[in-house]
Amino acid sequence: MESIPCASVFAVSSHYQWPVIQYKSKHWDSTVLEFSYKSAGPKDSNMVYYQCIACKNLSNLGCVGGEKSGVAHIKLVNGVIVTNPDKTNMPQSCGTGSNTSTAAEEETFLQKYDLTPNCVMVVFFAISDLELLLEAEFVLCDGNHKYNPPEFHKPGQLCILHTIIKGKCHPFLFALMKKTNQDAYRSLFNCLQQAMIA
Repeated sequence: MESIPCASVFAVSSHYQWPVIQYKSKHWDSTVLEFSYKSAGPKDSNMVYYQCIACKNLSNLGCVGGEKSGVAHIKLVNGVIVTNPDKTNMPQSCGTGSNTSTAAEEETFLQKYDLTPNCVMVVFFAISDLELLLEAEFVLCDGNHKYNPPEFHKPGQLCILHTIIKGKCHPFLFALMKKTNQDAYRSLFNCLQQAMIA
């Protein structure tokens, strides 16, 4: 994908036949939101919808029991963005924008970075998202062995923890794990436990 540096409002880059919109957030410092073409309006061809690329990727990875996490989208009319990308119609499941709490602006997402040979694990979650565990009907763990970076292959994985609340899936923890043995899972859940105690 070819990218053009962001202007103060948005910039467009070529991606197949439809451009990718890159929006430099005015609300979250150093955040660039990217949106790809989703569909045209049902009755008006001058109206098009774009979806958050990160939300869509996460949704594709986070399908649990037929349920996918929400994908934020914006609307364009005659090529003009009419939806504020910082405040989309649906909370962004990718963890940026309107899905984050007001406390999350100062919050750390990277919770563990351990590259020692016996562990090799990088864990991401927002402390404010741990409140989802209190409402959860279920907590599911999903290991993905296809979309993790090459450094975390064989037998590594991208491990995602999801809460199921009122029938909807909410991914809240992401871990890149080089090992998938009992010690690795102990280390992952100890990291989560320490965050809940603090």
